Order: sequence, then structure tokens, then C-alpha cells
Amino acid sequence: VHEAVHYRVSTRIWLNDLISDVFAAMPILFDTEMYRQSHSKHHRYLNTDQDPDWIRKHNHPSWQFPVSLKKILTTGPLFVLWGGAIEWLNFATFFCGLRPFQTLHTKKQLLQVTKRFLFFAVIGSLLTYFQAWKLFAIYWLVPFLFIFPTFQRIRSIAEHFGLSRTHELNSTRNVIAPWYEAMLLGPHGVNYHLTHHFFPSVPFFRLKSLNDLLMTDAGYRRLAHQNQI
Repeated sequence: VHEAVHYRVSTRIWLNDLISDVFAAMPILFDTEMYRQSHSKHHRYLNTDQDPDWIRKHNHPSWQFPVSLKKILTTGPLFVLWGGAIEWLNFATFFCGLRPFQTLHTKKQLLQVTKRFLFFAVIGSLLTYFQAWKLFAIYWLVPFLFIFPTFQRIRSIAEHFGLSRTHELNSTRNVIAPWYEAMLLGPHGVNYHLTHHFFPSVPFFRLKSLNDLLMTDAGYRRLAHQNQI
């Protein structure tokens, strides 16, 4: 979804968004265009009162750092058990394209409802035909609600929190991680988040090479916030 938001999936916008919606956004209850509207502001107004991510998080108690080990041990399991699922479903209500719910009579929102109805009807029909509802619950719903949000939370913290934010090179960070950690917490190059914010049009599979190139510049190498795992 993130790559599609930056028009990196296809040069044809309609195809870019269609592929993203069908294979990535709608399965996690998102809508590509709605997420794009928010994410574009995040890039343009990073860590300001016009950044939707900043507004949503920076004053919330759960996004204040540093955090004591005691708080991690007491709040972490609760987040895994239900807090993460609730948080992600709340995100979905913002990025699904159906809000505000009181205006669901508009043509654009009715189109969203129709698109989602058809998508989930097809998925439900396939699961019924192949008698795969149990497998769907075990291998999709459980990870989606109780594992995925935890990985997303850790990734979001790594991207923009616990930083001094005194200049543009330490307002987000790169996390240079081993392949197994990047696979779980930083897939598709999102661990090169500082590099991405400087060059958001660069596709994910080029971010490491781009960062290596940037590191040959003395000023970037001295100031860029990069965490080596």
C-alpha cells in the first residue's frame, strides 16, 4: 500500500490503485487513496501540527519516550492481547474511505461501499467454496489482529520517536538491521525511513543503494540518524 501511495506499483494511476486496493489495502481494511491523502501530509508537514500521524500520536501517553522496562512489561502484553487489534481497527476507520459515516449517501462513499461489498463477497465465497474459513481464521485473522499491529507499533516507534528532531536529518531514522529483523519489522525497505523521506519517489528496493550513496557525503554521514543493529 505504501509503495502504491507513492505511485511506485504502476505508472498508470488507475492500475496502481487497483492493484494496491485488491491485493494490499482492502485485505487490511484500508483504501489506497484515503491513505495517500493522509500520508502525503505526513511527508509534507513532518512532525508538525499539520502532520496527521504527529497529531494522532505525539501527545498520547503510549507514544511518550523513553519508556521504563516496568511499563513495557505491564503494557506490552495488553497491547498484544487486544490493544493492538483495537488500535488497528481504529486506523482502518480513518483509512477505509467511508468516513464521515453520516455522509454515506454521497456518490464517492457509496462507490467505496460497493467496492468493499464486492471484494469481501468474493473472498467469502472463495473461503466457503474451498471450506477454508478455519484456515483463514488461524492464518490470517489471528496474525492480522494480534501479531501485525505489534510489528507495526515497533516500526512506527523506530521511524519517528525517541529522536531529538533538531534538524531534518534527525527527525526520522534509518535502522540498519540484519535481514531477519528487517523481514519482520522493516519489510520493503521501510527501515531506510530517513532515506525514504528525502526521496519518497525512489522505490523500496533502491533505498539501500541510495543510502549507501548518500553516506559518501561527509555532511550526510555526520548528521544522518542511523541506528546500526
